[in-house]
Amino acid sequence: MSSIRKASPGSSPKTSSVAAASSPPPPSSSPSSSSSPAASSASFSRASVEKVVDLAEQAAAEAEVEAAKAREVARAAGDAACRASAAAHFASLQDAKTEEIIEETDRVVAETEKVVEKAEAAAHAADVEAAEAEKLAGEIEEDLAARREDLWSGVPSPLPFQDEKLRKGMPGK
Repeated sequence: MSSIRKASPGSSPKTSSVAAASSPPPPSSSPSSSSSPAASSASFSRASVEKVVDLAEQAAAEAEVEAAKAREVARAAGDAACRASAAAHFASLQDAKTEEIIEETDRVVAETEKVVEKAEAAAHAADVEAAEAEKLAGEIEEDLAARREDLWSGVPSPLPFQDEKLRKGMPGK
């Protein structure tokens, strides 16, 4: 059977069987049939079928190449999805760490504000105590001055035991 083509490399057995099934039966061995218009039509028909089979095989090969490319793109997309998932997980962990840092910072700020309030209260109390101490010191000074005046008020001026020499600053001469 010369009309059945062998499968070309890379083609599937289905395309060879399609070529065999679609090819017309072998021409009869009589010389009259080879010169008849039916014989030329059969050979034209066989040539067009072979051309269709060739085109189908080419399309199948191209489809296999495109399928391989599509598988590679899908594999790359899967890898990218895995990387994106890992990045999202990392970002989530970073968000959690950032949230912890923010909470810790808020806690430290609150504690610092409490310490500042206590320090301000202590400073105010110290100011009040200092004012009271100054007031008390002033009262003590006034009291001492008054007592000095009272003490000196009873003493005659100049003292009787002081003579002219002592007043002039020349003792014993």
